[in-house]
Amino acid sequence: PRTRARLSGERLANYSVAVQELAWKLLRLIAEELGLDDHNFFKGDLTGGETLMNVHYYPLCPDPNLTMGVRPHSDRYIITVLSQGDVGGLQAKIGGRWIGVEPIHNAFVINFGLQMEVASHQLLILWIV
Repeated sequence: PRTRARLSGERLANYSVAVQELAWKLLRLIAEELGLDDHNFFKGDLTGGETLMNVHYYPLCPDPNLTMGVRPHSDRYIITVLSQGDVGGLQAKIGGRWIGVEPIHNAFVINFGLQMEVASHQLLILWIV
């Protein structure tokens, strides 16, 4: 967008709660599909830590060669719910190649981070024992 929307603290707080509820629902569904008896398997990963919400606004740049982005990284949290809006630029590394993730209007991108890797390793150990 060419202009920045004005967001109140209350609207941001409500949005944050709604997105956190979405993340919980996704994690409960994953636990259910994995056949876990305890559907709160991931609970400590969300209730024991922080909920982080970043809001960025990048104005249009007349020269795309001058634009800057976030360095390549892995999400450290168990789940990241990302609203790209209509802005492109998100990439995922798949098989050693960077692939562009086209924005879909009114959709979220769900990233599972490093904590999910740890949790899924714990699941493997539970299944073996």
